[in-house]
Amino acid sequence: MKEYKLRGKEALSNEERSVVARWILFLKSDIEYKWPSARFRDRFLNSISFGAFGQSTLEKWQEHGELAYWPFTDIAQYNKAKLGKGYLGAKNT
Repeated sequence: MKEYKLRGKEALSNEERSVVARWILFLKSDIEYKWPSARFRDRFLNSISFGAFGQSTLEKWQEHGELAYWPFTDIAQYNKAKLGKGYLGAKNT
């Protein structure tokens, strides 16, 4: 085991930092997680058939929300959480 300081060669890119900040914002919000879990059967069929059988997790998730805002389901939910907590550059109102 090694402790990572996320500096130097282990530093996160700006995009990675943004994604992690979104996860933290979600965890600090009171919003219920609504994305579906991937069933083993679907993952197994999809992987052994190279996508020919079983619904992929990505396809299943696209039916439930905007992937760009995961773990939030959409931009409205994300913006509401930002305003409510004062994170990610938003000010409390």
